[in-house]
Amino acid sequence: VATDFYAIISMIVVFFTLLMARISEQI
Repeated sequence: VATDFYAIISMIVVFFTLLMARISEQI
């Protein structure tokens, strides 16, 4: 259903946000 789709999208967004924060810290 659409709910699962949005849940997966939000999880991916959070994951990439944390990933980018980690990369910017190392730089």
